[in-house]
Amino acid sequence: MADLSMPQLLTQADYILDSCGRPTPPDGISWVDIPGHVGYSRSLPGDGTAPGTTDITGLVHHGRVPFFVRGVTATALPAATQGVYWRLKFPNGRFFQSSYTPHASAFGIGSDRQLFMPEVEWRPGEKMFVDLDTTIAGPPPADGYQVSMMFDGVYRFQVRSNGRIPPNPLGLNLPRYYRGANQNIMCPEFRYGPGCPSETPDGYQDEEFTYVSPTANLPITGAPLTNIGTQIEPDSDFYIRQIWGYFPANQPNQGTSGTVSIRLTRGDGYQVSQNYLPLLDVQGVMFKELKVKARDNLYFDALVVDGTGAVGSVFTFGMYFVGVKRRRVS
Repeated sequence: MADLSMPQLLTQADYILDSCGRPTPPDGISWVDIPGHVGYSRSLPGDGTAPGTTDITGLVHHGRVPFFVRGVTATALPAATQGVYWRLKFPNGRFFQSSYTPHASAFGIGSDRQLFMPEVEWRPGEKMFVDLDTTIAGPPPADGYQVSMMFDGVYRFQVRSNGRIPPNPLGLNLPRYYRGANQNIMCPEFRYGPGCPSETPDGYQDEEFTYVSPTANLPITGAPLTNIGTQIEPDSDFYIRQIWGYFPANQPNQGTSGTVSIRLTRGDGYQVSQNYLPLLDVQGVMFKELKVKARDNLYFDALVVDGTGAVGSVFTFGMYFVGVKRRRVS
């Protein structure tokens, strides 16, 4: 006979059907989160002459309870080449990025860990798709690439209401570190993220997302290119919390040195700065998030200062806009 003083896990038989016929847990249940990790690895071939490969694979969750992804850590070797582009497609069918992004530019803050807020539910039997590409950056190295990803989060167990949930042995007051958000006690506070991120209003849902802009060839002569646009999807506003510049690898006719300066403009005409600012001074976390409405556009103007190189050389340049989609939910 089961000891009813101890936690009793919910089983399929405990679920009831709602008015729409969907299985739902009964009232009065509790939840217990057990930290865990799910690993993914892939070898991408390369013989030094092949144009590279596009590899669309995935990872099926074979557990018994949902896994809630809170972050992903990735490495691509050899690190010096950085020719692997990647994109995630979550089990619910939405993409994390609007386009492929190079590994070197995908994790902007603190470490090679990308944090997901809110967490992403990964149910048993569902698949997390990992799209990898080694053609965008040119031919891969002779030995190819080794890609490893680690999804960290929690396994969420449902517990019947008549069970007793043991207290957390770590206690309630952890000194300085806790599991979840990226943190570095030696880093200035503003580098963790926006100083005053907006709270998700009632009736809305936030989803982490990254828009990838088209690239532009900036002349080393300093001639500016303007109105390089990225359109926001029609179903949700976008709140930008980080901006990053990127330079695709192995592009032809590139300059040898120079400084890229940018200026951001929304489709309604609002400019983030009066004039061009050096990319290295402004990329990273924004002090205050920037709202761009659904169906609107976000433009950047860019030019090269003190550029050097052969006649006709350019800097191929694009931008990442990292933030949250905010959409109304019923």
